[in-house]
Amino acid sequence: MLAKALNWENLLATDRLDGPDRKKSIHAKIIDHRTDHERDFDRVVFCAPVRRLKDKTQVFPLDMHDGVRTRLTHSIEVSNLARSMGTSISYDVQEIAAVPNSSRNVPALLAAIALTHDLGNPPFGHQGEVAIQQWVASREDEIRALTTKREFKAALFKDFLHFEGNAQGFRILARLQHQDHRSSLRLTASTLRSFMKYPWSSERISDSSDSTKFGFFQSEKNVFEWASAKTGCEGRHPLSYLMEACDDIAYSVLDIEDAVKKELISVADLAVFMGSIEYRDDDRVNELIAQYRDDRDWLSSLTMPGEDGKQVQISNKEIRDSQVDLLRSYAIGLMVSDAIERFKELVIDGMLGKIEKDIAGDFRSAVLMKALKKFAKLRVYKHPDVLKAELQGHRVIPALMDVFWRSVVNHHRGTQSKIDEYVMSLISPNYIRVSKQSEDLKLPLWYRQLQLVCDQVCGMTDSFAIRTYDSLSELGAIR
Repeated sequence: MLAKALNWENLLATDRLDGPDRKKSIHAKIIDHRTDHERDFDRVVFCAPVRRLKDKTQVFPLDMHDGVRTRLTHSIEVSNLARSMGTSISYDVQEIAAVPNSSRNVPALLAAIALTHDLGNPPFGHQGEVAIQQWVASREDEIRALTTKREFKAALFKDFLHFEGNAQGFRILARLQHQDHRSSLRLTASTLRSFMKYPWSSERISDSSDSTKFGFFQSEKNVFEWASAKTGCEGRHPLSYLMEACDDIAYSVLDIEDAVKKELISVADLAVFMGSIEYRDDDRVNELIAQYRDDRDWLSSLTMPGEDGKQVQISNKEIRDSQVDLLRSYAIGLMVSDAIERFKELVIDGMLGKIEKDIAGDFRSAVLMKALKKFAKLRVYKHPDVLKAELQGHRVIPALMDVFWRSVVNHHRGTQSKIDEYVMSLISPNYIRVSKQSEDLKLPLWYRQLQLVCDQVCGMTDSFAIRTYDSLSELGAIR
């Protein structure tokens, strides 16, 4: 049984990093009946990076359609699914149910890490990550020339050469975001550790690696090691599997729903694709198609009073919107149920924390999810609006990286121009403070300067990045 290998009390550890003495604070006089994990959730809900997700691309950038999801609405929906899964396993998994307050803590913890799972994404989605990586690769010789061979370490440079939004998200939660000017959010060790889908550093990445994903920068290595020790985790935290499953479930269905609401595709298009030879033998796919047909026939039979008082069929738009709403609900219900069952099986087999692949890779709805993702890739992600966002990312982000990098370097040299002085004034004082504090971590100057630039650019929303680009272009700072 898993209980022999993993201790769930440790996995739900409530230890927090040392912070300032708050005994004299008014907060100490307030009776608080929340658990530690519920406080974690409340802290992330009120932090600024979460609010900024409302203006970061999910699929369709800067969309004028009110019903289309942003990165924030996506994250809220993933958080909702995660909380529901947490409620289920905290009652149904014996090892978890035995931990005091688990029925409150597990749902709150999962809701918190799901809400923040995309927190480190730069503007313009994953294409923003690619743009940063390409910029760093193009500046390697320049960065090397700024320092000595002894100070430039290829292992440290990998943090930026393979820049990763997941690692930036961990940095935001562990170091950048704060409650006051002396400490971070001080989340529990279990929240920090379960947030991490890839519990290793960029040092693991090599030419033969299957993946370039990693979970923390060298600047947060000490926090990762602390959280690992407190929770007893050597591999993935078991609850991170559920968080990742919720993300997969959400975007596999909801990106398609957005495209239907924008009238780019129809539910009928999806049904035809799902009924192709490649997927027609899968029971979950067939269940979804059968449900779609039942819903279609039922909705087509509905009537409402017309202007003359006679019954008329509901409009095509109402049928279309209702079809996708019903399909979304049914598909998510199937996949959530299957993900929970797969999690329970892994608990019984004692495999949680020992495998790197996600639950959605081999649960009962795996073929259904694969079909949904393939349809979205073919019919949604190739839409001109989406491709335009990629082009914007590759135009705006390298230019901003150039300007901020040049100004940070010139500022340190004491050779800054008026433009450099202005650009430095745009950088968050909080990011500058954290960068100076990083001197205690014995990281070289070039690393801290490059990280400061990444912090600033990643903290921007899509529209703010474009406005900053346009403003700096007018001033002649963009070359």
